[in-house]
Amino acid sequence: MEKKNILKILLVSLAVIGLFYLIVDQFNKVGTAEGKFDYYDLSAEIGAGADSLSTSWINSSYDGFRAILSDINIAKGMQGITGDESAELTSKTDNLFKTAANSYFRHSSWSDSELSHIKHIATYLRNNGIVNIVDGYYGAQNLIASSKSCTTTSAVDNCIAKAETYNKAPWTNCLAIKEGLAQVRNNAMESYINRGLVPICNRLTNYKANYTYFDDFDSDYQKVKNGKAYLDKNSYSNASFNSKYGSIQYNEAANVLEPRF
Repeated sequence: MEKKNILKILLVSLAVIGLFYLIVDQFNKVGTAEGKFDYYDLSAEIGAGADSLSTSWINSSYDGFRAILSDINIAKGMQGITGDESAELTSKTDNLFKTAANSYFRHSSWSDSELSHIKHIATYLRNNGIVNIVDGYYGAQNLIASSKSCTTTSAVDNCIAKAETYNKAPWTNCLAIKEGLAQVRNNAMESYINRGLVPICNRLTNYKANYTYFDDFDSDYQKVKNGKAYLDKNSYSNASFNSKYGSIQYNEAANVLEPRF
């Protein structure tokens, strides 16, 4: 029977029976020819199990790290290892886990299931660096999606600024994130134009049906004018918007519409 299986049987026996000292006497001591006792070294056995874990994240990594952390927890709870040994084993496992998780973050494609597994272990180990990477991945995803629904210049600026915070490794190792971030500026600008400016332009070009007072017309016109200035300042142009903007008959509207008193 493999040593790992012996360890599992021992830990389960300890947890169920609860008579730690009796179990230690009966099962954790091996008599020698001289009548002396060699104690079964749980700490060394668990450490060896940790050493056997792959430092590259593979399909079995999640189960492997969970098993080691479970062994540490049970052994400590049944006083099979000391507090210092538990801390040392946990730290060792955390370092191995960090290496394995970072190997996954170098992949060009990330999956929700693996990220969930990685975050689960990282949260247990209180490895905030790894947790932040996983959370950042979803933050970048949300940013990419929200860049397509901008209606104000402040929303555009905010999306572009946030994109810069994610535009670095490890997030850009994921091609979907890298390509999505590259489109944030264009998405945000186009969304602002199509959602924020074009609807106003459409009202302005048909001013007789949409306005009674020139003051209201002028208020909307200033919004579009400022929007055009914002686009020019940021060297961004949209031919369709430029055409609509150019077709606004400001002077004619000023002569036709009544002022609001």
